[in-house]
Amino acid sequence: MGNSQKFLGTYKLCDVEGVLLDFDGTLVPSEKVFLHAWQEIFQNKYQCGFTEKEYIKYELERNTQLVDYLIENDRLDPNVEKRVFMQDVYDKYVIEYSNMLGDTDCRPILEHIAKWAGTGIKLSIVSTSRREYVEKFFEKYEDWKNLFSCVLCREDVKELKPDPMIYLLAADKMGLEYSKCLVIEDSPKGVKGAMAAHMRVIRVVENTFKMESSLADFEIPVLTSIKNIIL
Repeated sequence: MGNSQKFLGTYKLCDVEGVLLDFDGTLVPSEKVFLHAWQEIFQNKYQCGFTEKEYIKYELERNTQLVDYLIENDRLDPNVEKRVFMQDVYDKYVIEYSNMLGDTDCRPILEHIAKWAGTGIKLSIVSTSRREYVEKFFEKYEDWKNLFSCVLCREDVKELKPDPMIYLLAADKMGLEYSKCLVIEDSPKGVKGAMAAHMRVIRVVENTFKMESSLADFEIPVLTSIKNIIL
């Protein structure tokens, strides 16, 4: 835990009054489930394949440009309606996401987070996911929902990450100064958004994609790795 000790030496525990947690890839391992839904629909219905590397480069890092990229390279029919195939993707994702929740035990993570709340730290969820998916998560883990002072999703803000709006809104709702908030993210977009909000940020890397190095203050393999930082 040498890196954790370094982090502790940089930021005093008393400085952290609120923890803002991303959802997909941080609380739940759903990022790659969404990729699989994309690949299944595009391959089976549109006979169009693409790699994980292309998905990262054009969908995640360039703000949903994958479809345009595939059309420009004559790999996807330009007459296909985006609204239609995105609905196909989300319909497939709902099924795979539900299966993932059924097969995954998130209680150890939630029990860990409950220890933070026990120290007086306020918690919130800041997600670009649709609210319906977050609510489905709490249908399974309803006893833990009251841990969070607020739960913000894509429907709650006009601009998505890397815009800092969702982090600033969460801090305001918790009644905290931005400098007192620690953000836990998995994506470079999330890290950039948190930093734009002038908050410290830790990036969790286990359940997300391999991307370029982020600007996070610290990177850890799994969420529970930071117990020595918070407690």
